[in-house]
Amino acid sequence: MLKKILAMLLALIMMLSLTACGGNEPTDNDAEPDDGKKQERVTEEPEETEEPEETEEPEETEEPEETEEPTEEPAGVSADFKAVMDEYEKFIDKYVKFMKKYEKEGRPLSMLSEYTELLTQYTEFAETMAAYNGDNLSAADYAYYIEVMGRVSQKLLELN
Repeated sequence: MLKKILAMLLALIMMLSLTACGGNEPTDNDAEPDDGKKQERVTEEPEETEEPEETEEPEETEEPEETEEPTEEPAGVSADFKAVMDEYEKFIDKYVKFMKKYEKEGRPLSMLSEYTELLTQYTEFAETMAAYNGDNLSAADYAYYIEVMGRVSQKLLELN
């Protein structure tokens, strides 16, 4: 039963991920009319150019500054997107805690109402995340999304 629940949750997460990352723009192949004739595309091969030889003069370089830890918020992440992702991660923490308790207590039916509440919260997160599609996310938002989803995946793997 736990495996079915986990599989269902992971399928929903995957569906959410694909929905959030999907775009609605047609590809080049869709834009071309199909009149039954095959057209060949001719492309020229790039010409090879010689690379300039390196000089013996050493260039002055500055020492690189220390970079921030990857767990910190990437610069440029929109505040509302970060808040949604942080809430989602807190929800997953709550879900993992619930599932561990559920398994430890022998899967009692008395916890069914709490589980139903968690599924309702997950549905609300899915609806919220549907508003964030590929068209309105910056590169920093995508980076933060990937970072959070990586942590979420690790937490869900603890259940097995």
